[in-house]
Amino acid sequence: MKKQNLSRSGFTLVELLVVVLIVGILSSAAWPSFEMAIWRARASEGWITINEIRKSMEVYQLTYRKNLLPF
Repeated sequence: MKKQNLSRSGFTLVELLVVVLIVGILSSAAWPSFEMAIWRARASEGWITINEIRKSMEVYQLTYRKNLLPF
């Protein structure tokens, strides 16, 4: 009898499931740091908007020599 040369190419299902499991564990461990980065970005965006409003009010006051707000 002749022996057949069984050369496999590719991955088995178990190997693929192990890789997916490892990627899932790593991404779940990194998720809180991503949430904190998103929160910080939104907070800094709010401060940028507030500063833009403040600067535009100063330009208005300097241009028209009166306060935008009555107080």
